[in-house]
Amino acid sequence: GSGSGAVDVLVPEIPIGNISCPPVSPISVFTLTIFVGDINDNVPICPDDIPTIYILNDTQPNTIIGSIIVSDADTGVNAKITYELYDSVNKETSFFDINATTGEIYTIAELSARTVHYFPIIQARDGGNLTTQCNPLIEVYRLYDTVTIVLTGSVDDFNAEVFAQLLSEILNYDIEVASIIDHVKNFTLHIYALDSQNLILDPDILQRLLRNLTDSEKDILQRLLRNLTDSEKD
Repeated sequence: GSGSGAVDVLVPEIPIGNISCPPVSPISVFTLTIFVGDINDNVPICPDDIPTIYILNDTQPNTIIGSIIVSDADTGVNAKITYELYDSVNKETSFFDINATTGEIYTIAELSARTVHYFPIIQARDGGNLTTQCNPLIEVYRLYDTVTIVLTGSVDDFNAEVFAQLLSEILNYDIEVASIIDHVKNFTLHIYALDSQNLILDPDILQRLLRNLTDSEKDILQRLLRNLTDSEKD
């Protein structure tokens, strides 16, 4: 812990011989302030729920793909966290690295054409040299993992987050928008779905689900798109 406090110290004054001096109180009271520094008695703690990071396989080097923030209950220098990232196989940084100060994770090389899952090790070290280890999952998907949807209108009037949320509720899968391509009069969405284990759903299954949308579900999506457009114009 850390802090400061005032301590009253009683110091007796003892007369010396027969030396004449003004009368004094036999006891004087002084205030002594003691400052207690922080003791590095807390280990850094990883987040309880580390979200999976999803990236395209053609993500370019030096692209920030996510971040992690580790907490430390100490104060001052002891609470200052520095980060290191290692590949779980060879203990080196092959495809990813981390900003030592901010915890931002970024690519440093072109990704392997075959690897789908990466399990990097992130080591967080506090100012007192205590460490902890976090293990995020980086999931790589390809455009052929996605399904293409073409929508009419201006992409400036489109809210991808709201659209994905509504489609997720309709299909009972977590829908993510991978990319949006503007064609002036219309625009193309590349979307993918995640199953209950946070694995990318077979795009053929997603395409079949979209084809089997009922008229009422399609109407809900159409009304959403119209409402988004109207709200952007207001």
